[in-house]
Amino acid sequence: KVKMCAKVILSTDPGIDDAMAIIFLSKLNVLEAIWTTMGNNTLEICTNNSVKILELIGKQGIPIIKGAEMPISNANHIIAGVHGKDGLGNTNLPLPSLSSFTWESLEFVISKIERFPNEVSLVSIGPLTNLANLFQKGPKHLYKKLKEVIIMGGAVNVPGNITPYAEFNIFCDPQAAKIVFSSGVPITLIGLDVTHKAVMTKSHIQKLEDGGTEILKFLAKIAKFYSKFHLGVDGCFLHDPLAAAVAIHPTLVTTNDLFIDVIIDDPKRLGQTVAVGEANFPKISVALKLDQEKFLDIFITSLLK
Repeated sequence: KVKMCAKVILSTDPGIDDAMAIIFLSKLNVLEAIWTTMGNNTLEICTNNSVKILELIGKQGIPIIKGAEMPISNANHIIAGVHGKDGLGNTNLPLPSLSSFTWESLEFVISKIERFPNEVSLVSIGPLTNLANLFQKGPKHLYKKLKEVIIMGGAVNVPGNITPYAEFNIFCDPQAAKIVFSSGVPITLIGLDVTHKAVMTKSHIQKLEDGGTEILKFLAKIAKFYSKFHLGVDGCFLHDPLAAAVAIHPTLVTTNDLFIDVIIDDPKRLGQTVAVGEANFPKISVALKLDQEKFLDIFITSLLK
């Protein structure tokens, strides 16, 4: 079953796999807005990268919302070197004129959700600061009007990727994650439990390269760059594209409803996402299994369209 009438607002910190997720969603014509945040890089670089990607794919009309510059947690903002100096695999795309894009604010997100009750999917593939800000500043009834929140973040039954315990997006702003996880909105958590099974292999990358268009060459180039940091993996992990794909094809993953807490007071385990027996906060759907073949087929086929 495909939810093609989906309306996706993407909170993102581009990033290589973020760029892939943006291009994937825009090919499916479900991307309503890009909401940028610091994370893989500074807010400015992440926002500029969003602009560069939209320009590359000829989708300058998709609104951009400039989001969080700093985490809510008094965490030090770390920049993820795996994405290269420019955040896009050192492809050094030119920065187009910012005035040729549509710029919106947090109000845009709120009014979109109000106007299309139970139709908007908020997909977060960066730190959760934007969503925490929305839930703290937006009207309380907004929660009930959101269709769902899909989060690329966390590691429940597997080790982290920034520390032995924590996954990068949650680690960047654990306090924000705690706010979002306890908000009561319907959440699906796409963590390392499944994203480490979503591997774009060298042969997939070759397929993109053979596609020959400028966009496909760009995708192949950033995938190759990203793969260099994936030791012992034939290719690279598709963390963010998987979260994006679940917004359209929910059956790609099998989930368990669990109480998930975020560790914020133990420096060693900061940002760890732990399943707890019972809690006074709502359960969230945690993806634990992935139909790998189906996902890769959908992802690569969509990009080649």
